Amino acid sequence: MGICNYCTLQRIRRRAEEDGQRVTVRNGWMGGTDVFVHPPDVEIDIAAAQEEHPQFKYWAAWLMSLGDHCEC
Repeated sequence: MGICNYCTLQRIRRRAEEDGQRVTVRNGWMGGTDVFVHPPDVEIDIAAAQEEHPQFKYWAAWLMSLGDHCEC
């Protein structure tokens, strides 16, 4: 088995912090969770996970489910 979604998100957050970026987590349009990594001065729109949206470039991951603890 691979890394769980909780640990994946923690890795994304650590990397973003190292790079001076921010992480935003939003409920996905079709379920799941969308993760965005973006500059601190950018506020992510609710529709940013759609490919035609200008902020889609900040989309980093889609997680089917996201728990509140490690499940590795």
